[in-house]
Amino acid sequence: MTPPEASNRPHVSVIVPVCNEAGMLVQALASLRQQLEAWGLDHEVLVCENGSTDSTLMLTRTIAGQWPRLTVLSLPAPNYGLALRMGLGRARGNIAALLNVDFLDFRFLQQALALIERDGVDVVVGSKRLPASVDERTAIRRYLTRAFNTLLGWLFGTRLTDTHGLKVMRLERIRPVIQACVLGGEIFDTE
Repeated sequence: MTPPEASNRPHVSVIVPVCNEAGMLVQALASLRQQLEAWGLDHEVLVCENGSTDSTLMLTRTIAGQWPRLTVLSLPAPNYGLALRMGLGRARGNIAALLNVDFLDFRFLQQALALIERDGVDVVVGSKRLPASVDERTAIRRYLTRAFNTLLGWLFGTRLTDTHGLKVMRLERIRPVIQACVLGGEIFDTE
């Protein structure tokens, strides 16, 4: 997908994959809107609904009708990786931020944007395993994350502590990587 002309681009494309999130969607998107507008950030928000069986899609479309910077993209079946790929493919910003509706970390977003803009970093990946992180997952899920990332380190030499954390990235640098990905589902982040 060819990126739009620079003059038509928002600065940041926020991509939020959702599936059956009706219970928290309205509050989370209101919080996201308030923060982005408080910062004065030139942005677009792409909510990538994928296979919801509750009222997530309807609620998102209602919110989009009241928030011109929000676009709703939808897939017929649940597929987290395909939802991310769809959002990244449609993003018009110079920078993409992948956020989760159940965990909007504005401090991370602000710090990651600073690293990209000030320091020239291409990709910033948040980690639930860092000491300052709040990780409310079960002990078994925390253990599995640690084991999975240890395996990735052995197999591929990665030093990441979490491949499924929040992400902020320069789209021009990441688009070729996205196009080379072959996996979908939950493993898309890792690939």
